[in-house]
Amino acid sequence: MKKYKSVLFFCLMEAAIVSSISIACLFDNFLYYIFYNLIYGIAISVSAPLLILLKEQKQLNEVGIKKLGKRQFIVLFFL
Repeated sequence: MKKYKSVLFFCLMEAAIVSSISIACLFDNFLYYIFYNLIYGIAISVSAPLLILLKEQKQLNEVGIKKLGKRQFIVLFFL
């Protein structure tokens, strides 16, 4: 049952990604940036996987996200 829920969730996520990008392409003004950057970029691509990890009580390194080192902080904040 767990595999079925995961497959269903990821199919719905893919549909949400396609629909948000499709809606974004309909607009040429600031609504494009709202649908593409905010909804697709932050809500779907970043928040949803983090919420799944939180729900399953797993660590970020289990999905390939490494802890930031000193060099990564320098690049991230100063460049």
